[in-house]
Amino acid sequence: MNQYGTIHDLIRTAMQRLSAKTGTTHISKKKILKVLYLAKGRMQDCNPIKENLAYYWYLEGPYSEVVYEGIDHLVSNGMVTPHKTQTSETYQFDSNRIRVPLVQSDEHVEEARKCISEAVDGFSHIEGTVGDIYDDAPYAWYKTYKQGFKVKFDSFCNAAGRGKPMYGSNDILNVLDDAVLDFPPLPEFVDLRLAFMDFAKILNAFLRSEYLEHQDKFGMLQKTCDEIWAVFAHGVRVKCHDAYYDIRADDWDEMYKAKLSVLDKDIRRQEKIFGGIASDDRRFVPEIEDVVLHPEGHTFKPITTSMR
Repeated sequence: MNQYGTIHDLIRTAMQRLSAKTGTTHISKKKILKVLYLAKGRMQDCNPIKENLAYYWYLEGPYSEVVYEGIDHLVSNGMVTPHKTQTSETYQFDSNRIRVPLVQSDEHVEEARKCISEAVDGFSHIEGTVGDIYDDAPYAWYKTYKQGFKVKFDSFCNAAGRGKPMYGSNDILNVLDDAVLDFPPLPEFVDLRLAFMDFAKILNAFLRSEYLEHQDKFGMLQKTCDEIWAVFAHGVRVKCHDAYYDIRADDWDEMYKAKLSVLDKDIRRQEKIFGGIASDDRRFVPEIEDVVLHPEGHTFKPITTSMR
């Protein structure tokens, strides 16, 4: 089996199915990436395409360098044309060349194509498919932190000083509690958990202070929120990747540790900056208090992944 030719063929199949579903020939990389991931999950384990369609979990969910390299190959060969704007990048297949077979079809290729069709046809709204990919995430934190806390906190920070925000401080405190309780109980993430708990204590006190005199600090806290997610995603990549990427795991682990070190230093600086706020009586609710102040002695039992 021509491994690369097969992947290229499946990319074109995904683009064709997505085009028929959405009514446009302009397809984003993210949609192609997610649909092929869903199709991969539907394939039988004995199908060699499933192993070659290699993914790892990362910043935005399941990611595949194999797929991205395949798209670039199709672009360089004129089969797919990129279209870039200031806000997006999409790809359009050449209708005159899209029907040219790239590989000889066999039972494995046919199964893969069928799985792609099922992955696309199984959802009534393709944008929802892209968002729902986190239902397959290896850790609930993809939903609790990234889709829950981070989305609302970003909105809260962006609205600071610019009128009434969509979410109030109590809303942020609620989803922050969820993120604290739902942090993955894994020894590999102990140091990140401690850093996140320190940040959670700072942010909790900051929000309860009504932050009237500290609006200039929103950018700093938002940056740290992003940084925490980036470090976590680098750690997940080390642990949750297909065998295809095993050769890079040690390098990825070093990158994770380096980013964790930078994050820890940033949070130590924030403890000094927010010292007057974080050391006062504004505490978490009782059931969260011990988790934050003494995480090393807490046995984590993740909450439900359903969002509030």
